[in-house]
Order: sequence, then C-alpha cells, then structure tokens
Amino acid sequence: MGKVQALGCVACDRMGLPRTPAEIHHILHAGERIDHFHVLPLCALHHRGGVNEGLWVSRHPWHAEFERAYGTETELLGEVRRRLGARPADETGGLVDSLVGRVDAASFAR
Repeated sequence: MGKVQALGCVACDRMGLPRTPAEIHHILHAGERIDHFHVLPLCALHHRGGVNEGLWVSRHPWHAEFERAYGTETELLGEVRRRLGARPADETGGLVDSLVGRVDAASFAR
C-alpha cells in the first residue's frame, strides 16, 4: 500500500494537483473492504473530509457525488494500477469486476 500512497491523491491529480499527500481508501463491496489490493490514494479532504462544495467532494459520505466528480472507484483503480505499471488485464483486478459487475471498456480509454 505504500507504493499506492506515494502516488498522491488520485482525485487531486484529476484536478491538476499532482502528488498531493495521500492516505489509503479501501474500496468497499456490500459495506466491507474487499482486500488490501483494491485501494485508492486519496488526500484527507477527498477521503474523509465530509465536504461537497464545488470542486471538492469527499468520498465519505458523498460516494455518488465523488464518482460523478472524479470517476468511478473502478476507473480510478484502473488509473492507479496503470501508474504502478500493471498489465492491462490486471488494471482492475478481476475481483472487483466479479464483485461489482462488468467494467465498461470505454472507461479505460481516457
């Protein structure tokens, strides 16, 4: 998880603010953590800051609004994995695909 955290906040990066210090957000399925491989680097504000104001939207508690602003967690996970050098077939880790449904291939064309 240290390599993921070192990437900086993936949401800030999409805002043009690269390398913002990050903490780890575990992707959830049915309210439970999937594992330690399905994580996103998010700054404290984007992770758990509780804000939903203009450009800044926190994942907790604003899940739907966060995904509208920055992309789905599956899309963000694919981006993180690409930045870590994952092979295309590994970008979302088949576990996420099987748990939360088919990943739209167009979402990875960014």
